[in-house]
Amino acid sequence: MTKMSNNITVSEIAGKLLNCSDVLLLCHTNPDEDTAGSAYALCLALESAGKKVRIACDKKPPRKSAGFIDASRFENDLQAEDGTLVVSVDVASVGMLGSLCDRFSQRVDIRIDHHAVSEEFAHFNYNRPDASATALIAYEIITEMGVVLDGAIASSLYAALAADTGGFRYSNTTAQAHRVAADLIEHGAEYVGVSEALFETKTRSNLRAYRLGIEKLDYLYGGRAALLVITNDDKRANSLTDEDLDALSSLTRQSEGTELGLLLKQSDENEQKFKLSLRSRSSFDCAEFCSRFGGGGHVRAAGASIYADSPEQARRKLLALLSEYKV
Repeated sequence: MTKMSNNITVSEIAGKLLNCSDVLLLCHTNPDEDTAGSAYALCLALESAGKKVRIACDKKPPRKSAGFIDASRFENDLQAEDGTLVVSVDVASVGMLGSLCDRFSQRVDIRIDHHAVSEEFAHFNYNRPDASATALIAYEIITEMGVVLDGAIASSLYAALAADTGGFRYSNTTAQAHRVAADLIEHGAEYVGVSEALFETKTRSNLRAYRLGIEKLDYLYGGRAALLVITNDDKRANSLTDEDLDALSSLTRQSEGTELGLLLKQSDENEQKFKLSLRSRSSFDCAEFCSRFGGGGHVRAAGASIYADSPEQARRKLLALLSEYKV
């Protein structure tokens, strides 16, 4: 993975979108609100301009986003027809397309992203790491196209922006993020409903996951780091899905004095695959660390996959690499 240099502008992206009739938007695997909300907003905006638009993703958006993102629009069996403009949204590397990778790895026309560590896999690449979320870039593209924001577009963009900034609490929150949020509210964003769904509402299974996380949290380096390993046995014993475990990444760094949180989750599909999520309060570069396992993300939040024969071996691999860093 390399730091990207842009070979297209927002204005040029808007022009290409307006000059085509058929657009296929790609989201990254295990979609969060930024990839899903940004793609959905672009979909609605382009449809208002008379375009045929589809959204491809290997999984549906999270349940908590159901009030402002239509999950039925996200399909995993789509193909790009001749003349289709294929645009990836918030996808840092081709591997992040998940099950769509083989189908589209050589077919992406435009990539829109904001990750600091990225892969140049599209014909035209636009990546802006200083943007708090890809939603800010989607907002600029929609504005450049001359599409008037309505409540649905504004709400999906607001959800994407709020989610990637942790409710405007994370260090990636900028003045621009607040200005755009204000404009989205003025255009009808359901900011109260979005905030309640994202940050205030938990299912009972979410709460069971939280209890499990607290019980299993392991403190390292005198409490400066906290590690949580969740196995498939844990999930079965507590009737939990991967989506139920979403909040545990943040839990790992919530203890007073903890600078770095690490979460390892065993995959349901492949028991030798463990999804790693890192969250940092300090100068620890999560994206660089995860790149050592072939992953990436942001300085304060990133992810990767570790392959191991057992949870214990995955833990050992993770801690062996961590020992090379100052925590």
